[in-house]
Amino acid sequence: GEEEEEEEEEEEDGGGNVLRALSQFYSLQNDQTMSSHVDRGDGWSHLFLVTDQDQNTVMDIINDAVSIQCRDRYPGLVGFGFFPLEPQLSIEQWRKVGTTICRCKKMKEISFQGLNEYISVDVLRALFYTNGSPNISPLSCLRLGGNDFGLEGVRLLVPFLKTRSEMDDLDLSDSNLDDEGARLIADVLDAVLVKELFLARNNITVAGMSSILNSRYSTTLLHLDMNGNNFSGRPEIDIIARFLGRDGIALESIVIGGGDELESEGFQVEWVEILLRSLRNNSSLRQLSIFSNIHDYVLGSISTQLINEIINLTGNTSSFDALCNSNHTFASLNVTVDEESFEPTLHLRRLLKINNIRDISSNQRLRCKLQSFYFQEIFSVEPFLSMKVSMMPNVLELVTQPSDAQGKEVGICSKCVATLNGNLSDTYQFIRHWNVPLLFSFPPQLTECQKLEGEMKQMQFESNLKIKQLEDALRDAEQKMQLLELENKRLMSEIEGVNMNNGCYPHKQSKTVSK
Repeated sequence: GEEEEEEEEEEEDGGGNVLRALSQFYSLQNDQTMSSHVDRGDGWSHLFLVTDQDQNTVMDIINDAVSIQCRDRYPGLVGFGFFPLEPQLSIEQWRKVGTTICRCKKMKEISFQGLNEYISVDVLRALFYTNGSPNISPLSCLRLGGNDFGLEGVRLLVPFLKTRSEMDDLDLSDSNLDDEGARLIADVLDAVLVKELFLARNNITVAGMSSILNSRYSTTLLHLDMNGNNFSGRPEIDIIARFLGRDGIALESIVIGGGDELESEGFQVEWVEILLRSLRNNSSLRQLSIFSNIHDYVLGSISTQLINEIINLTGNTSSFDALCNSNHTFASLNVTVDEESFEPTLHLRRLLKINNIRDISSNQRLRCKLQSFYFQEIFSVEPFLSMKVSMMPNVLELVTQPSDAQGKEVGICSKCVATLNGNLSDTYQFIRHWNVPLLFSFPPQLTECQKLEGEMKQMQFESNLKIKQLEDALRDAEQKMQLLELENKRLMSEIEGVNMNNGCYPHKQSKTVSK
């Protein structure tokens, strides 16, 4: 009966009792676990969660604080997210927050996300500027997504961002940015190394994306999220494909999608194939994600042609060289499909599983693929016909000496590799010691010895010639020395004669001296 009365009270109050009870519970919990967030008399410190490098709350903010974020009103209530700051802080209070952050010796991360109108341009100025000059701090992570401060807010942030040489994380998603805002971010990327950049759900078009991807340090990005912008389709795909095909980029994951025009027409399988083909010479990208903001899926179906495109990218077994030159990094195409029964082929799953192995080199992933896919049938020496003999041990070592750890990752036990692949150990020894010129492309021993003898004779001839040239030069120098000595004696005789003449005719001495 008591339960029924409580249910009736909840229904009458619209669930207010439940929220009040949760509020009381989390207030008690916060008093115990977040004791550092008491009001210090400044009217704002209790509204923020400040932690050290071990994610523990701190009492000494200036010396120990590493990150600061707005504290959730109900931190354990799933689905509610951030609640507005209550009471709303004044500009002067925000200025004090910025001054405190600037004084922190270890502050690396600021996360003021989803506060909407509470983070205005004036608030940004109070947070990051003092007397018109950007604040200097060791900040490397700035998350301001979901604040909708627009172009003026980004224009204000640019000088502050340029005061640092690199940043780990810059999140300006849901900030109401257009192409001019993207150009300002590109201006930052011309001066600052940014590892992860989040620009999702803005109003950026193909022009803005082009500015971002053509900036100076765009090649140092590790993650780029451009999902939910105003993209039209093929033009953006071509720009992204050209960027992914560039040499020296470090990008490991990219997220694209969104745009009313793009999603109304539907994402084309052909576009995915264009992106995959751009990865043939790419050695950094691990994940490509394509999302839809309107539909439950991006592609209506996965065609056999698309599956073959991924297989040819990650493990083309048509030849030894094709497999060696495949992509050994790309591991995930994250795209929703309107086919619940879709299952990738076993061959494709094994290829992506090998590429997804962490902490091993691309050379080791290639070894796994050679063991798993190429040497399954009759062993062929065709790939080695034009190979230098010095390369043979290194190449065959790829397929004959796997480690247990690598074998287990792809479901192959190293003890079974020889059996699976036609006893490669014996084949390795056979080919390595088979002295056939056609196979190894080196001359017989007699020819090689004659060649070496000829080279030695040529070297001896050149040495003798050099010695003779040096001897001739030395002889010429000795002759010149003798001539100089004779000339010196002649001059000395003339001087003695002049002195004698001066002694016999003293009246001529003054004339001689004056001359």
